[in-house]
Amino acid sequence: MKRTLLLLLAGVLSAPSPAQDVKPRQDALRSGFYVTPLLSHTSVDEDRGTDDGIGYALAGGYRGNFAAVELMGSGVSLDNPGGGSTSLQSVGINMLVAPLVMVPGLRDVHLLLGYALNQREDHPGFAEDDDTYFFDAGIAYLPHLPLFDLDMALRLEYLLRTDTQQPVFNDTAPREFSDTLIRLGVQIPLSKRPVIPVTTTPDVAVVEPKDTDDDGVLDDTDQCPDTPAGATVDQQGCEPPPPPAPPPPPPCVTTGDAWQLDGCEAGTRIVLEGVNFDTDSAKLDTAAKAALRVAIQALRDYPRFDVLVGGHTDNRGDAAYNQALSQRRASAVRAHLVSAGIPADRVEAAGYGETQPVQDNDTPAGRAQNRRVDLSLRLVPGGKDDTNE
Repeated sequence: MKRTLLLLLAGVLSAPSPAQDVKPRQDALRSGFYVTPLLSHTSVDEDRGTDDGIGYALAGGYRGNFAAVELMGSGVSLDNPGGGSTSLQSVGINMLVAPLVMVPGLRDVHLLLGYALNQREDHPGFAEDDDTYFFDAGIAYLPHLPLFDLDMALRLEYLLRTDTQQPVFNDTAPREFSDTLIRLGVQIPLSKRPVIPVTTTPDVAVVEPKDTDDDGVLDDTDQCPDTPAGATVDQQGCEPPPPPAPPPPPPCVTTGDAWQLDGCEAGTRIVLEGVNFDTDSAKLDTAAKAALRVAIQALRDYPRFDVLVGGHTDNRGDAAYNQALSQRRASAVRAHLVSAGIPADRVEAAGYGETQPVQDNDTPAGRAQNRRVDLSLRLVPGGKDDTNE
């Protein structure tokens, strides 16, 4: 039996913890040496012939994450009915195991097994004192006891004890007693509270991204690091190339044998060169009709334009008469354009008389330029030039 207990002791002290992820305990049940004073109450076997008794115990041992081994000395005095008392003094070894150390709320429950050598004195029924053997088995509960900020644990035990007798001279004396013990005490650690290393993350210098040229593109991706502040840049931090120059506007050609009105705007005035009238006449001669062919073709080619035919005179003669004459000449040109196939709603005629001179009427050349017929281009509302789409 002694050899068996020694083997159990060696196994407990050398076995690795089955729960490697159990955090080191900070309370009285942390790993290390400890001492435990206890008071006990023994409910004796009826065959003893004694009363129950109050006793004491003192244990000292070493514990790991889930088990502990300790040496214990104890004593109890049992009153004898005939007077005097029986004394039981023992020294032994206990093993405590916490099988539920991984279960919150139950990690402080231990199974206790004990073996002790007992010295018995003045026991009823035995003529001589003798040594016996105690075998204890039971449960120990060791919760943390925060009393006066002391680092202790309450220790409450409930044990079943078998007291085995050595051979005795009186063959009729019992060879074994079964007692019940309740022990209460405190467990005090002798080791220092463990220091749990605190894992700290080293401070890493945070490098703020830079945009030296303040163009909105960070330096590590900026391929043009010296652009002016506030400049418009692309994703690489470079100024985009300038947009291509717009194409030149189309020409507005109103001379020669073919007009090009693509670049002309509304309001453009075209003097009808070669459109002349006899004196005091609004009749188009052959040369005038020939000169109007280019205007007729242009109006066919550019249907987006309407025209206003304007008639003008110099300042010789009566102003009212000149007004009426210019109106007749403008209407004559309009009639010719309409007769050539230009829709009537695209052509309007107006006479301005002598009110819009372009040259000085004091010279023959100036008066000749003032006696004119012109076309003012107007855009057709919503119209399109199908020829130039």
